[in-house]
Amino acid sequence: MEIIIDDLQFILGATALLLSFAALARLLLLLFNLDLGRELALPELGRAFLVGMRFDMVIVGAVMLLPILLQCFPHVPGRRTSTLCWLDFWGGTMLFFAVAELEFYRQFHTRLNSLVVDYVKEDPKTVTSMIWHGCPVLRYLALWAAITLLLLLLLHRLELASAPAGATLETTWPLRLIFFLPLLGLAGVACRG
Repeated sequence: MEIIIDDLQFILGATALLLSFAALARLLLLLFNLDLGRELALPELGRAFLVGMRFDMVIVGAVMLLPILLQCFPHVPGRRTSTLCWLDFWGGTMLFFAVAELEFYRQFHTRLNSLVVDYVKEDPKTVTSMIWHGCPVLRYLALWAAITLLLLLLLHRLELASAPAGATLETTWPLRLIFFLPLLGLAGVACRG
């Protein structure tokens, strides 16, 4: 039973970390475009953050489906390592698009959308040249690397803190299903927004 609690702590902690970093990305977007947000009233800003959190839950819910599912089966080799790699990859990807959105919003006053895909499809060479020569690409990449490194360190620290101590008996999968199926259902509901 103790190992189930450890795995639950890991899954819930990782979910909280991803949601926190998504909120941090939204705060960065506001700070980078403060001149546009000055005229907003504080209640409007709070409402926008709550709506944004709803969309973050959609993304984080989708990312967490596989890790939660893996926790249901205790005998899968490398279950925790696979989960950690999955979270590292998707957390870094999420943060990459959040950092890219900083400049996109400054240029077009809209969040990342299909306009990006249309521009890149039309003339990828020109778009790439415009991005490289017109934006501080290296500075943004350094920001992304720093934030992603912080997330990775926190995820790995969480994994170490929630790792079962010593030789704990593995629980059977039916007992784990009792704990992790409701979480899987919640993640599915979060995916629907």
